[in-house]
Amino acid sequence: MALAYGKSPGKHDDPDVIAVNRCLVRLGENIRPGLWQVDNYPILRYVPGYLDELKAGHKEELALFKKHLSNVRNQIAADPSNPPPPSFASYLLERQSSLGLTDDETAYLAGALFGAGSDTTASAISVAVLAAAQYPEAAKRVQDELDRVVGRSRAPVCADWENGGMPELQAFVLESFRWRPVTAGGFPHKATKDIVYQDYVIPKGATVIGNVWAVGRDPAVFPDPEAFKPERWLREDGSLREDLKSYPFGFGRRVCPGQYIATASVLLNTALIQWAFTVRKDPKHPIDELAFTESANAHPVRFHVFFEPRTDGGREGVREAMEDYGDI
Repeated sequence: MALAYGKSPGKHDDPDVIAVNRCLVRLGENIRPGLWQVDNYPILRYVPGYLDELKAGHKEELALFKKHLSNVRNQIAADPSNPPPPSFASYLLERQSSLGLTDDETAYLAGALFGAGSDTTASAISVAVLAAAQYPEAAKRVQDELDRVVGRSRAPVCADWENGGMPELQAFVLESFRWRPVTAGGFPHKATKDIVYQDYVIPKGATVIGNVWAVGRDPAVFPDPEAFKPERWLREDGSLREDLKSYPFGFGRRVCPGQYIATASVLLNTALIQWAFTVRKDPKHPIDELAFTESANAHPVRFHVFFEPRTDGGREGVREAMEDYGDI
């Protein structure tokens, strides 16, 4: 929300957070391949009432994004000498005319950063928490690296792992992306011309879906693919490999444009969690590693873990350690 609109979000019960989550759940459910037969039989779009559910969802989503964009526009107009904090929305509004964007297009561009990023990044962070609970040895290696590089006197920041630093942390996140990709089935692409590939012809107009789950489970590239092994992303000298890819953000022209923001966010959140806590399983509630929501952007089904503070003073010690974090 801060990146998109320069606005500090509330907690999980913030009405805007609830609204965008509702829109994203609906979106994830409705873009599942094969759910809507209008994709196969376009004439169905003319059947009265058939698409009312989708139209209502679009109306709610557009209204939410236009409201936030309008708030930024009003802030800019109220006092040009004292503009709101920099944001993607203000960037777009300043260039809307030169870019030839309508109000709806501008609202959706800013809203995509707020909405799509919130949904997918939240899921990826949850997967990293799940992996830390299920594979404590891998999490311990990340904690040891954090203690060596960052220490206990301050919390980690992005600069700690830039330029290949903290390979254990980066390997842990890369493996969580591969092991349980958020968009496991990938999103549809369309062939813009006939494509000859080996003994196959992909005709122009054909829908092509790159199966991200299968790509990340090719045993020739990822031996023992079902296992969570961050070390597969490391060279013998402990540095990060650059020759291994699992494509969790898709590929081609429709690769996720927010992949760098998302990766940085998951790295930062994972580093902060592992620095501040040891995540442990709840023996009374075993975790099902394959329990995920049935949506295009899947989330782990709710699971139980314990967050044990690693700082002196327990929970209050964590709070004190993080008091000045925003100023670091």
